[in-house]
Amino acid sequence: MTLPGTERTRVEILVDAPLVPQMIALLSKHAIRGHTVMPTLSGEGEAGVWDDDLITSAQHKVIVLVVAEPDKADAFIEDIRPLLDSYGLIVMLSTINVLRPEKFA
Repeated sequence: MTLPGTERTRVEILVDAPLVPQMIALLSKHAIRGHTVMPTLSGEGEAGVWDDDLITSAQHKVIVLVVAEPDKADAFIEDIRPLLDSYGLIVMLSTINVLRPEKFA
């Protein structure tokens, strides 16, 4: 079965909230116009369990969700690759089909 739509790349980044402006600046650099920032409540990873029950928001984690043309997404990922270890970013990529590709140009 062939899926309808146009291929795009979905990028999800788990990032500390103070780094969101830096992520948005890099999206702009690559002419990726749309993104969504979503709050997170808790999780568990290699460092153990975490939750958002913090006094300050310095370690508040969010998900930055982006859908972009594959070439733009690839260039964006190359720019954030140096930040992966130093900031502990978690990045998930998937190939998706969108029905209104002009929304994700």
